[in-house]
Amino acid sequence: MEIESGIESLNMTRTFKNEFQFDYKEQILSNNSNYINWKNEMIKKYGRDAKLFKCFKDKIVFYVSNKDTKGDHLHLGKCPLCQEYICYFC
Repeated sequence: MEIESGIESLNMTRTFKNEFQFDYKEQILSNNSNYINWKNEMIKKYGRDAKLFKCFKDKIVFYVSNKDTKGDHLHLGKCPLCQEYICYFC
């Protein structure tokens, strides 16, 4: 029980960062309560027009505010872990 609660608190701490880590490439996050809570917090932080990106290399999803995608790179977001640009449409 102690281990489970420790893991749960670690996941909750991780979920309110800019990125959310998923377990495998095709994981369905829409029914994951930690993901839903994280998503709601990111929408509050970045606004409803924020863009959601997936980095398959780091196995994370992350939000970028709409203002951070202005200019020539409207479709690119920079991964907070590997620092590579990810295409919004890919």
